[in-house]
Amino acid sequence: MNRMRTAKITLLAMAAALFTCLCLLVACNVPGSSSSSETATGETGSATDDSGTATATSRLNEDVTAPVRYDYLSADVSADVDIEPSDYSDMKLTLPASLRVTDEDAMEYIKQTILFEYRVADNGTEKMTDKKMKKGDSAFIYYKGEIDGKEFSGGSNWDDKTPYELKLGSGSFIPGFEDGLIDVIPALTSKESPVTVKATFPEDYGKEELNGKEATFYVVVEYAVQYTLPEFNREFVEKTLKYTAKKDVYTSDAEYLQEYITYIRQQLESKIADQVSYAKTDALWTYLTDKAVCRNLPQSEIDFYYDSYLSQIKSAYSQYSTYYGENFTKMYPDEAHFSVWYMGLKSAETWKEELKQLSVRLVKKDMITHAIAEKENMETVTDEEYKKVVEYWVQQYSGQMTSAEIVKSMGELYLRQSALADRMSDWLMQHATFTYAEEGN
Repeated sequence: MNRMRTAKITLLAMAAALFTCLCLLVACNVPGSSSSSETATGETGSATDDSGTATATSRLNEDVTAPVRYDYLSADVSADVDIEPSDYSDMKLTLPASLRVTDEDAMEYIKQTILFEYRVADNGTEKMTDKKMKKGDSAFIYYKGEIDGKEFSGGSNWDDKTPYELKLGSGSFIPGFEDGLIDVIPALTSKESPVTVKATFPEDYGKEELNGKEATFYVVVEYAVQYTLPEFNREFVEKTLKYTAKKDVYTSDAEYLQEYITYIRQQLESKIADQVSYAKTDALWTYLTDKAVCRNLPQSEIDFYYDSYLSQIKSAYSQYSTYYGENFTKMYPDEAHFSVWYMGLKSAETWKEELKQLSVRLVKKDMITHAIAEKENMETVTDEEYKKVVEYWVQQYSGQMTSAEIVKSMGELYLRQSALADRMSDWLMQHATFTYAEEGN
C-alpha cells in the first residue's frame, strides 16, 4: 500500500548488475549460499559449524576450479556481429522521465517529509473524534481495499488489533488515499458505515496485479491526533532547519528559498545517482543489442547466465523467506512470484522464459562488446587492467580471498574479458548523449 517514489529501470542493466554481484558465487561453485553468511538485510556474520564454533568465511575450497567460459578474446567475434561505427559513434539515448528530479519534486519532498518532521501537536496526544481532519493530522485507521470487487494482498489491516497511523499529506499511501480522508469526521465512521475512498496505484507500483489499477478502500477512522504543519518560509529554513546560506545578501526571500529548494533537489539527485547510472547502462545496451545482428551465439554462455540467475534467485528467495517469514511467503509463495519482484520480470507464469531471453541478450552484449573492440583495435587487455579487476574482487571479499584464489575460482580468461568489458562500457558511454523522456512517455 505504501507509495514509494521509484524509477523503473528496464531489465537488461539491472540483470547485468545483478550478475556482476553473483558471478563469484557461481564461479566458486557454492550455489544457494552466501560468501559471508549474508542475511536479507545485508548484515554479515561468520559461518559456524554444527557445534557452533566459528569458521572462516569465504575461503576457497581446495577443489574449486573456474568454470569453463567462452573465449571471446581468441574468437573472430566481429564476423558474427553486424554493427557499423555509425551505429555507436554518436548515440542519442533517452532516460525515463521518472528519473528527472525537478524543483517540483523538491517542493513535494519538503511538504511531505521535512515539514512533517517539525509539525506541532495542537492538543498533545489528545484523541479527536468529533472534528474534521486536516492535512498534517495523524489518522488512526482500519482499511480494506478492493479491485473490481475483490480484496487484494496487502490492501487491508481490517482485522488488526490496533489501527494504522497515517499522516495525512505525507504521501505515504498511493495517490488519492490521503486526500480522501481530508474533512472526514472520525466519529461518523465505523465498520458498519466506513468512508469510501477511491485511489489509483501508480503504473510502476511494482506489482503486476496492482500497477495502474483503481482501487476502492473502505476506511474506519478510530480517532485522529491534530497537528499543525510549519509554514515553509525563510524564518523556518534559517532558524529551524539551520540551513547555511551560500550568499551574504539576497534580493528577496523568494531568492533565498529557491536556493534551498535547489539544495534539496541536488540531495534527491544524489540519492538516485545509482539508478541514473543503471538507466544509462540499460539505455546504451538496449539500443546496441537491438541495433546489432548477432549470429552463432555460444550456447554454453547462454546456459551459464541462465543457470547463474536461477541459482541466485533460489538463494535470495531462501534468505528473504527465512528472514521475513510467513508475511513474505504470503506475498511471494514461490520463486516464480519472487522473481517478478526481485528481477523486475513481467509474470510468474513466464519467468523462466524471460530469464532465457535475458541470458540471450547478455550474450549478445558480450559479443557486441568484443566486436566493437575488434573494429576499434581496442581488444588488447593490459596487465594493469587485469590486475585492477582482480584487486576489485579481492576488495569485494574484504581481503578474505587472495589474488591467487580469485584467479583460481573465476579464471584468468573471465577476468581479462571482464576488464575489457569495463573499458569498452566506459568508452561507449563517452559516445552517447542522454536526454530525459517527457512525462507520460
